[in-house]
Amino acid sequence: MSHKSTNNVGTHENAEIILARGLKARQQKKNEEAAAAFEELLKIAPDRFDAQANLANTYRDMGRPSDALVIYDNLLTKNSHVAALFYNKAVALRMLDQLPGALECLKRALALNPKFAAAECERGGVLHALKDIAKAEIAYDRAIFLEPKNSHYFNKRGNFFATIGAFHKALSDYSKALEISGMLIEPLNNRANLYRDLGRFEDALSDYDHALKINPGSVEVMINRANVLRDLGRHYEALGALDHAIRLNEAIPQAYLHRGKIYSDLGCPLKALNNFDLAIERKEEFWEAWFYKGATLREMGDHQGSLHCFSKINEDNQIEANLAAIGNHLFSLNHTAHLTPSECLVYANDFGSICRKLAKTIYTDYPHLSHTSKIRVGLVSGDFERHPVGYFLKNVLPYLSGDKIELHAFSNSSTDDDLTQELKNSFFAWHDVVHETAQQLAARIWAAGINILVDLSGHTNKSRLTSFAYKPAPLQVSWLGYCASTGLTEIDYIIGDRIVTPASEADHFVEKIWQLPDVYICFSEPDKDVPIGPLPALINGFITFGSFNKLSKLTDDVAEVWASVLKDVPGSRLMLKSPLLKDTETCSYIKQRFFRHGVDPQRLILEGASDYKTYLESYNKIDVMLDPFPYPGATTTLEGLWMGVPFVTMKGDRFLSRNGEL
Repeated sequence: MSHKSTNNVGTHENAEIILARGLKARQQKKNEEAAAAFEELLKIAPDRFDAQANLANTYRDMGRPSDALVIYDNLLTKNSHVAALFYNKAVALRMLDQLPGALECLKRALALNPKFAAAECERGGVLHALKDIAKAEIAYDRAIFLEPKNSHYFNKRGNFFATIGAFHKALSDYSKALEISGMLIEPLNNRANLYRDLGRFEDALSDYDHALKINPGSVEVMINRANVLRDLGRHYEALGALDHAIRLNEAIPQAYLHRGKIYSDLGCPLKALNNFDLAIERKEEFWEAWFYKGATLREMGDHQGSLHCFSKINEDNQIEANLAAIGNHLFSLNHTAHLTPSECLVYANDFGSICRKLAKTIYTDYPHLSHTSKIRVGLVSGDFERHPVGYFLKNVLPYLSGDKIELHAFSNSSTDDDLTQELKNSFFAWHDVVHETAQQLAARIWAAGINILVDLSGHTNKSRLTSFAYKPAPLQVSWLGYCASTGLTEIDYIIGDRIVTPASEADHFVEKIWQLPDVYICFSEPDKDVPIGPLPALINGFITFGSFNKLSKLTDDVAEVWASVLKDVPGSRLMLKSPLLKDTETCSYIKQRFFRHGVDPQRLILEGASDYKTYLESYNKIDVMLDPFPYPGATTTLEGLWMGVPFVTMKGDRFLSRNGEL
């Protein structure tokens, strides 16, 4: 008997040692070790509640919520009076996106313990995910009321406020969390992220630096810090920070993604593509990396590759709205004639359908309209700057503003250059909307009493089309920035002319066609006085063809045709001038493309971007412009004509591809 008793005591002591080892490993976030310890303990004592509960929590933290649920359900059959079990089960269910079940478990937990602050906080998160914003805020408030010194609850409520656009409240909560415990990385990182979103880059950098003093090895903070360095234009410092993050954890895909973005900023697309691929190697379903890979391939003229990337996101990613991917997919379709306009319209309609589902408030009443005798026209764009849209607006806006028309700009860009300042003179009101959600922008437009709302971006960069789905103005129009259907039936008209939008092609658009009498765009003559030089061929003894368009328009089809032109005109040269051609790797890539079509690379003249005066002077180096297809030039074509250079274009079968026609 004494021997048996001694053995039981030894077993009990051994079990407690194993439990302590598991708890310590769990505290140190060594979940694999913790799980192994609890599993070992359950072999000795299979009915121990604490071992089962801790193993379930560890499985959950390891990203194995389904395994955790099996244990929670087993424990609850005999322990339905334990509120913490219902709470922990709710957390696992939320991880599996089983939100109604999670909410029911939290209800049970709070019924057992009405002062269970953690359950209230978790309930706030679940209600937020269910889009019950009002009740979510009440739940977060209740958690903080119960435990007013809990910094984590302030941090979580701050995250909630940030996602619904209540930025001042979010900043206040992050700051309160740090007042309670100034050594917490999470609220520092979150506040810095919000500062960055608000354009307060120096404040963001200060918080990231503070966070890294607390934990110098935080790779997440390093990556975020690199992003704000990028925002500040300190690209090489940002690359250094990302390289350091990769040395600490070469498996983290986000570091490669952001390194790719920086190389893209620096005009090094091949280096950018390499990093996007490295990110995808580490995380196959890394949709953001696929997105930027698609955008970069498009900039290089590889539209089949680009469309593959965006299609993969849209087909495989079941997140509620991949609007950016769909919009970029539509934009990429403009660069290829492989689909008919009717087929392209199907994709555009998909975009419009998702926008309508997401729009929370469809405006049907416009009481503000009677408050003024003027027609209020709102222009929405991210390109009120030295950009083709800005140039085309320059000489139009002064004729629109006056006694009868009141112009409002809704600017989706932080850029403020000399052309921005010039354009501002024509507007009655200037609204900076970079940081506003689609719903907030729509509300601002509606409150301004806009009669006619004009989209100038379409599916190009900095688009705000989603706000048009709310119908914040009684009459909505697409013009200038995008030469195809937006897919939004809430946009009433697309502005064109008899050449680009003939009435016979009304079925290319969900919008109605409004034809201007002569031409739908107005060229603003350059503000630089650059004399036209002599014909280069008379000096060179050979013909120099040229194109100063973006490389995105240089598709394989275009390269093949232009190569045939060079081969048919003995001794001729082709000059390409585009921002990406400052990169030697990109130049080699372009030369290889033409070499595959039988053109000696020596016949290519490649130049990168330059100041505007030098850019115009460069037209004196070419004899004939070659217009790309099916995405022809617009600004570049007109600037070339201004400089006396004739051009050859190809007639197309849709709005965009007819820009070069007379």
